[in-house]
Amino acid sequence: LLEDKRTHVCWQRKLEKKQKQRKNKKLKKLKQRKS
Repeated sequence: LLEDKRTHVCWQRKLEKKQKQRKNKKLKKLKQRKS
């Protein structure tokens, strides 16, 4: 059970990282369009 929790947290962090990267990419594109 403890192991499951750990892997779940790790998985969640990975997901968050991916979402952040996606957001950053979109933001960069928006900034480039403005400038």
